[in-house]
Amino acid sequence: MGNVPPAADHAGWLSKFVEHHGGVSGTVHLLEGELLTLSAALNLPPHICELVLQIPRGKIGRAHVLNSSHANI
Repeated sequence: MGNVPPAADHAGWLSKFVEHHGGVSGTVHLLEGELLTLSAALNLPPHICELVLQIPRGKIGRAHVLNSSHANI
């Protein structure tokens, strides 16, 4: 399981990715200008999805790693 294909069914891809790696939850965010925007979420409570709906570029944490390297994490 690798990169998220562009214009794909992100929810479907995320579900397969999480299952393949033995996980239980996850998100897919897309870089749109200066924001990471939530594209798909799996097994996250709605209030958490609202909190991570948009993440500013440079935010500390895993989102910062993505913004710095433009690579999947």
